[in-house]
Amino acid sequence: MNSKIVESINILLITLICVLSGVAQANEKIDFQKVDPNQIPAELMMLSVATKTNYEKIKTWQGNMDFHDVIISKGQDSVNILEQHTDVKSVNEPNELMTLYEGTVEFKIDAKNDCRFVHTVRPQPVTYTDPEKERVYTSLSGSWEQTKIVTPECEIISNPSRWTENNTIVTRRNAIRQKASMRKTTGSDPRESFNVGSPVWLLLSQLSQSLRQKREGVETYDVILEEGKTAENKLVYHIQMFMPGQSYPILKFILKEDAGFNPTYIEARRNGLLISRVTTDFVKIDGIFLPSKRQEMQYDESGLRRDSQRTINNTQINAQLPDKTFSIDNCGLEDGDSFVDEINNKSYIYKGEGKLVEIKKEE
Repeated sequence: MNSKIVESINILLITLICVLSGVAQANEKIDFQKVDPNQIPAELMMLSVATKTNYEKIKTWQGNMDFHDVIISKGQDSVNILEQHTDVKSVNEPNELMTLYEGTVEFKIDAKNDCRFVHTVRPQPVTYTDPEKERVYTSLSGSWEQTKIVTPECEIISNPSRWTENNTIVTRRNAIRQKASMRKTTGSDPRESFNVGSPVWLLLSQLSQSLRQKREGVETYDVILEEGKTAENKLVYHIQMFMPGQSYPILKFILKEDAGFNPTYIEARRNGLLISRVTTDFVKIDGIFLPSKRQEMQYDESGLRRDSQRTINNTQINAQLPDKTFSIDNCGLEDGDSFVDEINNKSYIYKGEGKLVEIKKEE
């Protein structure tokens, strides 16, 4: 068995180990005691204030993030992937196919103004592993990179494009400015680690308010709050959230004092079936609790379907960002590259140093 196959099949073992470690974190040996229901609203608000106060200390945030994503496909979906993305034209239907994406993300965030710069690189082609047949297929698309700038008003997306001209490969970048997307992209924003569907402080506040309404006869969520301590005498809260009339929690999560009461474990269920599990490690940098590692696993009725892992490196907090961090000048464009402004329906040629020359449309 060649080294590529061994490495790819090991992904399943790594995934299994990570799943088991996530379960271990959820079931850490802590003697939990139920909090008096009358005290739960106040406790939830205390946790909401603590997590929000921690987050609001972040003014700017920059660093690098390594990503490792495995997507598991089955049956005909596996055949379609191989036929669309590799040079395989006809294959026996794999029982299972593992698609691997790996690379790095450079990010710069202005938290106050909700602006984000993201440069993503996948230096190696995507690979597809059939563990049963011990075969590895490589995507025809090769390496990939993209620069994206996201602000509340717009998005600028910049990609390299290559073509052949006079028997040589020509590389240019093209950038597009468009309206801000309502669809949230996942995986490239480290602030996701503060969320439990929504920012954790917002969810905690909403649950506190709904429990107060429940006392007035309003049909709303039920919450079980348990409190315990680690071996180091640090507080841990285990929160379970129930839909009205249901006996199983749709959401449960763990908040730890030594992580700033940010969510270190999240488990979501639909109709009693597990659909996602998230584990996050936090570190304290310059007095602020920040994520350092995050793993999200997604499931369906057949089992694990996606395992996404993020490791954050070179974190810098509250350092001043250059003025042009979130402008067209930070998209990697060079003299002669193209820029299309879809918002104003105009096209330009980039001339460097922020200069854009409009391409006049023919009448």
